[in-house]
Amino acid sequence: MVASGTVTDVMGEKFDVVLNGSNTFKLAVGGTELQATEFADNSWYYGEAVDGVYPYELTYQPGENEKYTLKINVPVENARPLTIKYDVTPTDKSRSFDASEANSSATLAYTSTTGESGTYTFPKPMISYSKKYKLTINYKFNNGTRAANSIVKEFEAGDNYSVTSPTINNYVADIKVVSGQMPAEDKVITVIYTPVTPAVVDKPYKLTINYLFEDGTEAAQQHVEEVKSGKPYSVESPVIEGYTPDFAVIEGTMPSTDLSFDVIYKKEETPVEQTYNVVIDYVFEDGSEAAPQFNEQFVTGAEFVVISATLEGYQCDTEVIEGIVSNEDLYYKVTYTKLEDIVDPNAPKVGGNAWSLFNLLCACGTGLQAVVKLFKKNEKTDDEEKKQMTKEQVEKVEEQEKDESKRLNFAKITSAINTALGTELFVMTENMKLPMVFFDKWSPIMATLLVGQIGLMIASKKKEQNEDKKKKENK
Repeated sequence: MVASGTVTDVMGEKFDVVLNGSNTFKLAVGGTELQATEFADNSWYYGEAVDGVYPYELTYQPGENEKYTLKINVPVENARPLTIKYDVTPTDKSRSFDASEANSSATLAYTSTTGESGTYTFPKPMISYSKKYKLTINYKFNNGTRAANSIVKEFEAGDNYSVTSPTINNYVADIKVVSGQMPAEDKVITVIYTPVTPAVVDKPYKLTINYLFEDGTEAAQQHVEEVKSGKPYSVESPVIEGYTPDFAVIEGTMPSTDLSFDVIYKKEETPVEQTYNVVIDYVFEDGSEAAPQFNEQFVTGAEFVVISATLEGYQCDTEVIEGIVSNEDLYYKVTYTKLEDIVDPNAPKVGGNAWSLFNLLCACGTGLQAVVKLFKKNEKTDDEEKKQMTKEQVEKVEEQEKDESKRLNFAKITSAINTALGTELFVMTENMKLPMVFFDKWSPIMATLLVGQIGLMIASKKKEQNEDKKKKENK
C-alpha cells in the first residue's frame, strides 16, 4: 500500500488541458470527490488539513512541456482508490484523428507503508477526435432565385442525416428529402423548385440514377424510369456489402424536366474499439513480487473476473478481482501474507499462534479417568453373608463400608475438579483453527494435571485393595 508519493503527468503533444479554475482537476477518494482550495496560481489543496498538512497538493504547469504534479501526503488504500479527472482539447481541431496518446508520460514515485521506495509507470490512455463537418442545403427556384432560407447543420463523418424540403405552393422540389451519410468534408446540396402547370402535369420525364464508387466506376446497375410531372418518386439505393451510399433514398416530386442523380458509394471503415488496461500486481508484504503481474486490455463495458493465484503457505487479502471496464485504466494490488503471521482475532488472548496436540491428549486422558472413577460403585456385603457373621463382625464390616464410601466420593469429587481444571485450561489457551504443534508453553501444566489424576487413581486403587483385605479378615 502506498504511504506517500508524487504523480507527474506530462500532456501529449496533440492535447492541452481545459482550464476551469478550481474545477480543472477533480480528485476523488473511493468515489467521493474532494473539495479543492486554491493556494497559488494553478495550484490547489484537496481535502481537509490535519495539523496544517493537506492530504493532496496539485500544481499545474502550462505552456511548453505542459504537466501537473500531484503530491500525496496520506496513505492510499486499495479499497478506496485515488482517481484524478481532467478535460483535454486537441491542439489542432481542423482535422480528425484516430487513437492518440493523451499524455506522453505518467509516473508515480512512492514510499510504501513498509518503508520500501519505488516507481510505477501508468499505461497511456488513447483518445480519438472526430471533426464535425458542415451540411448546407440551399433552396432555389429553377430561375436561380432563392426559394427558402438555407439550412446549415453539422455532423460527424459517417453520421446519417435526413432533412425534409419545405413545401412551396405550386412548386415541386427535385429532392423531397435530403438524406444520406456525411462524408469527411463539408457538403453543399441545392434543392431546385420547378413550377407545376396543368399543361405539363401528365407528361412523363426520365429519372436517371447512377450508382458509382468514389473512383467513378459503376457500383450497381443504373436505374432509369419515367415519371409523370407532379408525381412523387422514391428509389432506395441498392445495398453493397462493405460500402455506404451518400444517399440511402432518392425521392421527391417529378418536375417538368428530366432528372439525373449520382449516388456515390464509399468504403466503410472498421471502427477501432477503445480498450483500457486492467493491471493487477501480486506482492508479498515486503513489496516483492509474489506472482506474475496480470495485465490485459478490455473494451469499454466488458466484464472481467480474475482469480488470485494460490501460494502454498500464504493467504491473499483479495481472492477475486472483478468489475466492469469504464473509460479508464484500472489498477489493483493483491498482498500475500505468510500463514504463520496471521492471527485469528477470535483466538483466546492468552494463547499463542498454534495449538498443542499433547495438551489435547492430556485433557482427554484426564477426562477419561474421571469418567471411569465417576461410574465406580462401592461394593457392599449382602444380607445372606451378614447372617453368617457375628454382630461384632457385622458392625466392623458396616463401619468399613461407610469409610470406603466416603473415600470413593472424595476421589470422585477430586477427579472431577482435576478434569474441569484441565478442560478449562485447554479451552482458554488453545485455538484449533491455528496450526498444530506437539508442545507449547502450557504443556507442563497439562502434564501435571494428568499425572495428578493418574496418581489419584493409583492411590485410590491401593486403598481399595487394603480395604477389601481388611473386610475379608473381619468376615
